[in-house]
Formats: sequence, C-alpha cells, structure tokens
Amino acid sequence: MLPKHYLFLLSLLPALCWTACEKSIFNPQPAAKVLPPITMTGEGTFGCKINGEVFLHTPKAFDDHLHVEYHALSKTFYLNARESINNSYNRTMHLYVHDITDIGIYPFYDVSFRNYNDSCMSSLGLDKDNLVLEETNQMEIIHFDPEARIISGTFQFTVVNEACQDTFRITEGRFDMPWVG
Repeated sequence: MLPKHYLFLLSLLPALCWTACEKSIFNPQPAAKVLPPITMTGEGTFGCKINGEVFLHTPKAFDDHLHVEYHALSKTFYLNARESINNSYNRTMHLYVHDITDIGIYPFYDVSFRNYNDSCMSSLGLDKDNLVLEETNQMEIIHFDPEARIISGTFQFTVVNEACQDTFRITEGRFDMPWVG
C-alpha cells in the first residue's frame, strides 16, 4: 500500500500535465517570421526586412502574385511581391533592374513600395524618386541561368517618404525565382 503523500503526489500529476500541455496544445504561439535561406535553384522564395521587420511574400487564395519577369531583348528584370494578412494585401514591393546580362551588382532602374496598413502610406507609394542616394541601393544577381530560366539575388535600398515623414530601410533582401518572359 502506498503512503498518503505518494497518493497526494499522484493526484497532482494530471493537473501538472494539464498545465504543462496547456501552453503548447491549446494556446499555440504563432511562428516567428524568418527570412528564407539564400538559394540558387529556383525555389520560388522572396523575403527582406523593412526597418528590421520581416516581409515575406504571402499568396492569397487563387492569387499567388509573386511575379518575376526577365526580358532577354531589353535585359530587364521585374519582381512583384505582396504580403497578405487575413487574405488582404498589406504591403507590396516592385523591383526593376535594367541591363542584366550575368551575375553582378546592378543599380535599380525603379523601386516601388506601398504599405496599406498606414493611412499616409496607403495613398502614397514610394518609388525611385524617393531613394536615399547616400545609401546603398542595389541588387546583386548571384545566379543567372537563361536556359533554366532561374534568377537569384540579394538586394537592399532605402526610401524616404517626406509627406509621411518616414524612412524605410529594406535590408537582407533575397529571391530565388524561375521567371516568365
């Protein structure tokens, strides 16, 4: 026969298990957003940080809208990504680079960034005219395969919205995409 204190401890065991399990099973914490790894195999990934906060392309139902084009004749590269929360677009980013012929560092021909969560930014987009010229604003193509139609790279730029009195530093950008065009 078990002593009384063992019976008491055994009676507490279900309550301890319930408390320990309650956090992970009944109240799961959302996973922290992390940037995808830098790859060069056409994985279909895109991500960057905007003022330190991770921005990931998130498709909506029936509308992936991570769009990449490369036009060999004009050597123009275009990338369009949108971040969606609750199936509604919150932020969009468009990147344009001209004269891509191989791996290397290229200046932006144009950029566009819009934040639909911000009342000022929802009506005002940011474009090439808002680039901070003293900052590093560039895209580095690290893999370029015209036969397989894969392009991979990294990017960074800084834009200022004077009307909203805000600066957006886009850092640690990366993409690894098959293209159309």
